[in-house]
Amino acid sequence: MIGHIGFISSMTVTPDGKKIISGSHDGTIKIWSVKNFEEIDSVTRGVNGLVDSIISIAIFPSGKKLVCSFADDTIRVLEIEAREIRFETNPRDYQLYSVTSEEGILVIADKSLGFLEIVDIEKHKKIGEVTREESVEILSLITIKNGKKIVSGYSDGDILVHDIETRNEFFLHGKINKISLLTGNFKGSNIVTASNEGLIELWDIDNRYATNQFLEKGISALAISEKDTVIAGDVFGRVHFLRIEQ
Repeated sequence: MIGHIGFISSMTVTPDGKKIISGSHDGTIKIWSVKNFEEIDSVTRGVNGLVDSIISIAIFPSGKKLVCSFADDTIRVLEIEAREIRFETNPRDYQLYSVTSEEGILVIADKSLGFLEIVDIEKHKKIGEVTREESVEILSLITIKNGKKIVSGYSDGDILVHDIETRNEFFLHGKINKISLLTGNFKGSNIVTASNEGLIELWDIDNRYATNQFLEKGISALAISEKDTVIAGDVFGRVHFLRIEQ
C-alpha cells in the first residue's frame, strides 16, 4: 500500500488500537485504519509547522496529541483534530523520544552517547535519567506498560527495559546484532525489534523471551496493534500489515 512519497521514518498506533499514524522524510503525517488498512487522513507538508523532514513521532495516551521531532532538531506537539502546533521546543540535538504521560513528559535519547533523559517539555525541566556504564548508540526508543517502562534498542543488539518508578532494569539480547527499529504496544508488554537486514523479532517482555521471528526487507519504521498486527513502513513510502501467527 503506497502512502508517502518519501522514506517512512516513524510509526505509532493510537491508544484505542484503531489507527496507525506514520511520519515521513517528505514532511507529511498520515493516519491509517487498522480495521481495513486504508488511509483515512493526512497532514501535508507545509501545514501548521510541518516544514521539515520528520524523524520520529509518538502519541499521547489520550490519542489527541502527537509529538514529532524534525530534522531541524525541533520537537513539536501537534493537536491532531485541530491540526495546530501547540508547543515547540529545541532541547538539544535529540531525535528519539517517546511520550510517557498526558502531562507532556517525554523520554528523550541522546543518540550517540546512549543517554536517556525524562523531561517535562512544557516546563523545560529534566525530571529523571537512564544511563549505561558504557556509551553505546541508541537507535530506537519506546515506552510500554502505560508509560511505566522505557525500552531502548542499542547498536550492539542489546534491549534495555527500565522501570521508571522502581528504576529496576534488565537487558535482553536476541538474534539481532544491531537493533535499528523498536516498537511496542503502549498498554501491553509485547515489543518488536528489527535489523537493517530485515530480521524482525517479537518479544514477550513479561517472560523475557522472543516468541517469533520473520524476515521483511526494506523496513524503515514499525508499529504494533493490540491484536499483534505488525505495521511496517518501508523506504519507498509503502505501508505493510503483517499478521503474527503464534
